[in-house]
Amino acid sequence: MHDYDWQKDVGFSTLELIMTAPMVVANWINMQYYGSMVDTLRFGSGNKVLHNVVGGSIGVLEGNGGDLRVGFALQSLHDGNRWIHEPVRLNVLIEAPQAEIDSIISRHVLVRELVDNGWLHLFQIDREALLAAEYSNKYREAQYQQWPYIREGVQAVDFLLCEAYISLHALRPSLTAIQFVRDTDGILLGFIGADFALRDLPQAGEIYEEPRHSRRFEGDPFISDMADTKIRSESKMDRHLDTVLSVVEELILVHGVYHIILHFSSSQAILWVMDDPYRYRLLTIDELIDPNICLAYPKRSYPDEAVVPQQEVRKILSNLRTLRFMQGIFYLRSGSVNIFNGTVGLTFSSDCSHYVSHDDFLKRDHTLWNNG
Repeated sequence: MHDYDWQKDVGFSTLELIMTAPMVVANWINMQYYGSMVDTLRFGSGNKVLHNVVGGSIGVLEGNGGDLRVGFALQSLHDGNRWIHEPVRLNVLIEAPQAEIDSIISRHVLVRELVDNGWLHLFQIDREALLAAEYSNKYREAQYQQWPYIREGVQAVDFLLCEAYISLHALRPSLTAIQFVRDTDGILLGFIGADFALRDLPQAGEIYEEPRHSRRFEGDPFISDMADTKIRSESKMDRHLDTVLSVVEELILVHGVYHIILHFSSSQAILWVMDDPYRYRLLTIDELIDPNICLAYPKRSYPDEAVVPQQEVRKILSNLRTLRFMQGIFYLRSGSVNIFNGTVGLTFSSDCSHYVSHDDFLKRDHTLWNNG
């Protein structure tokens, strides 16, 4: 750790020296440990007891033959019971203006290759904005004082949070907090860092509310490219679709089903009911075309909290029917309805998926879906 104050660094020559010398050397050392750990056979040097020096300083052999060995010996990586190093890329935290860091990176090819190719992780600390942003993500909005556990009473003075990441050791979402340490005169002495699992931090009291705008997701490009060569085959559900939709409407309006996915091509449905919201149920085509299936679910009043009005359930199902049988390059493979968030989901033969609000779905011209 270098004692560095950018406000006293006229011309930022010291910053340039740190980034082009100690940072590079630290990465060399770190990468030796990293390589020796992730692939001990190729990048480690094996058992130190068996080393034989070759040519004074050319390298070492393990035993009396084989390839020259590189990296650290097993004794530097393992204490006999466990591995003593965790293979991670070097994290470099610099408190300096972003523009000056960028300028140094742009002038030095070696430094630029290290950060652009992810050989190390470079973070710029900004005390004014209270953030520690990674160089590769420096344009991403990262105002951490807006986070719930900062907003609810934490004094954010000389205190920084890095972006959330997946811990290599615990394999769970985590973050690192950094506290500045100063003497009685306010002179910066160093930093104290602490790692936290997100699950252990105070959370927001209310669940995140999703925006209700239309969204489109591309699927497998190979499937999309081949879609125009495929012809829709009539499924068993297609042959009985009017019966299926009547059964589905009854289940939604009278029997507490709030979310259903209709798989037209494979002739089956998945549904969720309000009486048992944590488990889904799978209905085969034989069950879907049998109105008696409604008797398997208790009668429930249509919920007042539903975003989809009762009278529009049939309209949505009718539109799904129209899209399934519509002539064109692409055809509808599956459709879903959730009455609480008012979302209709569509997946086409192009492997493209759409999620739209129910009112937008009902207003759209069917021909707009011809391109999948």
